Amino acid sequence: MSTYKASYGKSYALTVAVDEYFHMNRLLTAVYGANAFSELLNTTFGFQTTTLFNAQATERDIIDWCRGLQCQPDDRVIFYFAGHGMTRKSNSAESGYLALATSVSEQYQTALWTGTIVHELESLNAKHVLLILDACFSGLVL
Repeated sequence: MSTYKASYGKSYALTVAVDEYFHMNRLLTAVYGANAFSELLNTTFGFQTTTLFNAQATERDIIDWCRGLQCQPDDRVIFYFAGHGMTRKSNSAESGYLALATSVSEQYQTALWTGTIVHELESLNAKHVLLILDACFSGLVL
C-alpha cells in the first residue's frame, strides 16, 4: 500500500477537442474551450499540458500519450475531451464513443470507445485521475 504525500508530484493533462469533422456536423467551440482549459491548467495550476485538436486527435496519439506517462504515486492526471459523442446500442447495453475528426456519424467503429480511455487511465500509477467528457452520450462511460 502506498503512502501519499500531502502535495502532488507532477501534474499532467491531455486536452482533446474536435470542431472540424470530415463526415459529421462541424462544432463551433470545442477547440476554443479545450484550449482555454488547457491554458488555465498550465498557467494557474502548473500542469504539463498536451493538446490534440481536430485532425491531430487520433486514437493512436491519445493512447500513446496515456501509455507514455511515467506517473509516480503522488502525480495527478486530467483527460479532457470536447466533441461529438456516439452510442452503440445492443440488446443488453449501450456503449459510448468519442467521435474523432475522421469518424462517420452512427458508425461507432470509426470512433474511440470510452472504455479504451477508462482502461488506459485506470492503468496509470497516479494519486488522482480525472476524466472530463464534454460530448453527447458521455454518461455511458459509467
